[in-house]
Amino acid sequence: MRRIWRTPVVPTLAWLLACLLLSAQVNAAERRLVVVGVHESYPWSYSGAGNVIRGIEHDIIAAAFESQNIDVQFQSMSYSRLLTEFQGKRLDFASPVAIDVPGAFFTEKYLPFHDVAVTLKSRGIAIDRVSDLSNKTVIAYQEATKVLGAEYSAAVSTSRYTEMANRGEQIRLLFDQRVDVVVGESRLSQCLAEVLFGRDQLTRHTVFPQVSYGGATWDRKLLDQFQAGLKAIRLTGQYQRILSRPCPPLQ
Repeated sequence: MRRIWRTPVVPTLAWLLACLLLSAQVNAAERRLVVVGVHESYPWSYSGAGNVIRGIEHDIIAAAFESQNIDVQFQSMSYSRLLTEFQGKRLDFASPVAIDVPGAFFTEKYLPFHDVAVTLKSRGIAIDRVSDLSNKTVIAYQEATKVLGAEYSAAVSTSRYTEMANRGEQIRLLFDQRVDVVVGESRLSQCLAEVLFGRDQLTRHTVFPQVSYGGATWDRKLLDQFQAGLKAIRLTGQYQRILSRPCPPLQ
């Protein structure tokens, strides 16, 4: 019987390229894009060179979602606008969310914030309790009276009090001695003072409790995915490595 030899079929280049394109399309379809709003707040989330958003909070959120095959489009804004945009459901995910938003799903806490009062060490101002903020010139972040509660609101009601979105400007006003006290997140205040004016020039007055914050979303599935991603980066040590970074440059 005559033996028939068959020549192996060699895939053409066009066929291989078509397969690669199809695979890429399938992978792209499997990846979800979510819009995440963050508070413009160096060093947690801030716009650096080229308006690229970066920072500790940014990197934690990006890493958690990346572990779940989710792409993220970040938007950085003032805290008042962040809450407005989230409550208007124009964001898939917002961080941090420090007030109750009915109907939203809240993540576990991943931002170890500690609001403090800071003063210039050279001025020797004593602040041992919240009520000591009375009768001083105080500047704080937007919505601080809502976040810090009734005792704080009562204290600053007798102060020359302003809430401002621009944290760098707050620190500049402090060093220009146009305000006595800046109320805000400890790491933020220390890093801004360090990169703008040098180290070890502030006194931290720890009159508020340390409170960690998380984010919020309207989508229960997205919440579960973020929680799983956060757990994953904690297990690998990536989360702690991000938190342990020194103060980064502003640009």
